[in-house]
Amino acid sequence: MHDQFVRGEVPMNGHHDSLLPIRTRNLVVSLRPTERGGLGLWLEVDVHEDDWERSGLARGWSYSAQEHLRPEEWPTPSQPVVSVTIAAGRFANVDLVAALQLINRDFPVTGSRLFQFSALPPARIIVEMGWPVLVALGPNLAASAIWDGLKLLVLRFQVRKDRARESGTGPVPIDKPIVEFHVAGGDFRATAAVRTDNPDVLQKAMEALSDSIKVAAARLPAPAAGNETRPPSVYLGYDDEGQGWKQPH
Repeated sequence: MHDQFVRGEVPMNGHHDSLLPIRTRNLVVSLRPTERGGLGLWLEVDVHEDDWERSGLARGWSYSAQEHLRPEEWPTPSQPVVSVTIAAGRFANVDLVAALQLINRDFPVTGSRLFQFSALPPARIIVEMGWPVLVALGPNLAASAIWDGLKLLVLRFQVRKDRARESGTGPVPIDKPIVEFHVAGGDFRATAAVRTDNPDVLQKAMEALSDSIKVAAARLPAPAAGNETRPPSVYLGYDDEGQGWKQPH
């Protein structure tokens, strides 16, 4: 964890919500002994005031961690080009495996569970892929295996939510799921997120995603001197009120 923070690999979001990114600077990370004889991770950072207020003035930090599916659940391919991660407790493992089976028609894919150490973790679906894979989806999403897999997860989420409400048993999943796309380009990284339980909205968002990332990436400034090894990042959120993809800041 210490090394990930030092390398700038850990995104900071309000309430684990990628639609609430928090801009930071002057990050100081250190390891310190704890009173119980363990080792603790200490963070000091300046956050952007607007982002902090937008996230609801969170009073603490919590961490997220991924766990790959066990080999008996889903064998890891030798050269995966797509990764799908679901929020543990918000989606069933059988639904993730069903989605992976659909995606695997076209792309070698891995699957993981996301554990968010938060009181109310959002229902996140995280899709990681390279820029060529996103471009290859093309405008005909109806024929895309990735689209089929994500649509299945969104529909299954809605079914579980409706059943929980009707039966009154167990916690009802919170809000709408957030579908995140983490895209690695040759000279940039992009994170794009859409909050929806409507497959039609998700389809429109995915159809416009590659062009929107391409436009935003073209506006990125050149890396600062001494930081050329860390590609600049694009952040996009989707507004289904007609605004399409846009940058949150």
